[in-house]
Amino acid sequence: MGGAILRPMSLGGLRTRLLLLALVPLVPLVVVALVNARQARDDSLDEARAHVQSLAGLAGSWVEQRVGSTRQLAGSLAAEAPVRAGGTGCRRILAAELRRAPSYENLVVADARGRLTCAARAPARPGASLAGAPWFRDARRTRRATATGDFSGIVDARPALVAAVPFGAGDGGFGGVVAAAIDLRAFNRLAASLELPPSASLLVLGRGGAVLARHPDPERFAGRVMSGSEVVRGARGERRGGELIGLDGVRRIYGFDRVDAGAGGSMVVAMGLPRADVGAAADRTLTRTLVVLGLVALLAAIVVLTAGNMLVARPLLALASASRRVAAGDLTARANVGGRRGELGELAASFDEMVDTLAERQREIDRSTEERRRLLAELVVAEQEERKRIAEDIHDDSIQALAALLLRLELLEGRLEDDDHRRHLVDAREATREAVGRLRHLVFKLSPPALEEQGLAPALEMYLEEVGRVWGPSTSLESTLEAAPSPELGALIYRIAVEAINNAAKHAGGRRIDITLAELDGGVAVRVSDDGTGFDTAAASRHVPGHIGLRSMRERAEAAGGWWRVRSAPGAGTTVEFFVPDPEA
Repeated sequence: MGGAILRPMSLGGLRTRLLLLALVPLVPLVVVALVNARQARDDSLDEARAHVQSLAGLAGSWVEQRVGSTRQLAGSLAAEAPVRAGGTGCRRILAAELRRAPSYENLVVADARGRLTCAARAPARPGASLAGAPWFRDARRTRRATATGDFSGIVDARPALVAAVPFGAGDGGFGGVVAAAIDLRAFNRLAASLELPPSASLLVLGRGGAVLARHPDPERFAGRVMSGSEVVRGARGERRGGELIGLDGVRRIYGFDRVDAGAGGSMVVAMGLPRADVGAAADRTLTRTLVVLGLVALLAAIVVLTAGNMLVARPLLALASASRRVAAGDLTARANVGGRRGELGELAASFDEMVDTLAERQREIDRSTEERRRLLAELVVAEQEERKRIAEDIHDDSIQALAALLLRLELLEGRLEDDDHRRHLVDAREATREAVGRLRHLVFKLSPPALEEQGLAPALEMYLEEVGRVWGPSTSLESTLEAAPSPELGALIYRIAVEAINNAAKHAGGRRIDITLAELDGGVAVRVSDDGTGFDTAAASRHVPGHIGLRSMRERAEAAGGWWRVRSAPGAGTTVEFFVPDPEA
């Protein structure tokens, strides 16, 4: 029974259904967890959009403030005549101002032709013309203050954010430009003050998609024009932000803030948080929830399978095993589920009571069968004794009397002289001789000596020889019996077989009769077949010659606890088979 209990679960099995019943309540919890996680991710996304927009606004305000203060400084310097005039006095004023405001990279003055007239710090390329710098062109063209990037290295070797203010000449024309370069390294300090995640990105874009500053990796991207980047295209458009691919190929949620740069147009501050980080907390919460639910499901499965196996599956499997044993004929099988209570205990108790009842009835049937066999054996013995007595009476009385009569007729025949009387006497003598022959054949049928003296097979073989001599068919007998059956069983088989032989000889009209004897299941199986005319077995219940003998054979075999059957069809011969168990086997 243990092997049956450990067999794999089937999809429609009870244990599978119990497991599903235990796991079904967890399905709503999983659905709720997934819905909550989805909502949490959506909320996190909304919060991230609002957060990056706020951070972008803070960074934009910082840039705007820096640009504004730088414009004011450049404007105040442009108002001083020594600064406009250039020379040593200009350099002293600019150097003193740079010392007071070290956040500036440099302070420079250019005349109307773009020639550097003075600088607080020596430029990267002394003597070079500033006429091509975008901030100079914008200031000269618009006569307005401007702010833009400088990548020429004229002001400093590094890219810078330059605020420029034009000043007039004595004749009212364009006199030149005072420019202040903002140290963009302060931008990294701003990013640090915002406490951004390591994977966040803070970006300042100038005209044409030029990268003025980026945190992190400023050296990698600052000074490059990346107008083809998705985030740059988004920043140059009218969008306030969205999910875009950054300069480094990472998808982020960006927020944009535009800063007025005066004549230089506008700059854009972009703040981005990686999309993978947004909702990570919700994903971690979902993962923990699913892990907990998985552990609960595993624990529930273990409990259900263990408890279901002990409380339900084991008793049912024991009951099923006992049922199969009972179906196979083993009436000693019991459910053996112990003193269990409840419906399964009642079911097992009812099953055991049913098997007890079946066993008692089977014992009654066995006793009845045994009694029937005993009575049948006694009946066969009595029948044999009666047949033997009748045969002896016929042999000792009737046949002897007829034999004596036959002798007297033969003596009388020798004394008669009248031919007519002699002829009648001869007819009477032949009739008497035929009567003696028929009586001797009757004695042979009633009690064949070979059945008692030699056994079943020799007796049937002698009877087949007699049938062949009288009725003409060829006959054969094949026996595989290792031992002759008991006298009672042999007599019963002999009578049934003789009845089948007589039907074949008298009614079939065939040319051959074959008999086989074989041991089968503790008894003897017999087959009698012929190649005669055959008959319709459906008509066997009607009064047809030979069919009373068929019923007699069936009744004899079944009364002995065996079986009997016949196969036949018109023109196809007949086969009679029967089996009689040996009570002594």
